[in-house]
Amino acid sequence: MEGPIMFVTPRRDLVTLALALLATSVLASEADALKQLQKASPDHIWDRNSALQIDIDSDGRPDCVFLSQDLKSATVGLVLGQSGHRVLVQTFPIGDPSQDSLYAAPARIGKELLDYDPTDATGPISGFMRSKTGTAFILSGGECDVFHFFWNTKTNNLDWWRL
Repeated sequence: MEGPIMFVTPRRDLVTLALALLATSVLASEADALKQLQKASPDHIWDRNSALQIDIDSDGRPDCVFLSQDLKSATVGLVLGQSGHRVLVQTFPIGDPSQDSLYAAPARIGKELLDYDPTDATGPISGFMRSKTGTAFILSGGECDVFHFFWNTKTNNLDWWRL
């Protein structure tokens, strides 16, 4: 007696197709975000390879972060996934002795989970919301403390903290 006949190949093809479509939509939204960012800030050369997709404002839509840098500064560009694609850009000097400066190039950005409480290290941070599922990003360069970016729930805007 033979067991049931299973057709695995068509399902695998459907899964492969679904993953390919998902990857294409991610690339399309990153490409769209990069176009928005280049339009809003044409003086910067945005690094496509630095792209991060996160939901920093917790609206259920992916937001894209990019990095632009030269020898004197690093700039982060955030394109919110909401309709209208709001663009936020912030530049940080490199090698300057100020608190809002990176120690050295090259700068890097990376994802950061928001499941932590920075108050022990910094004191209360207005608008910071701890979240088990929320994501944000960091900016680092050299051996200095990183910049922790988050969505400020009080100002409804991008914000950062640093030790």
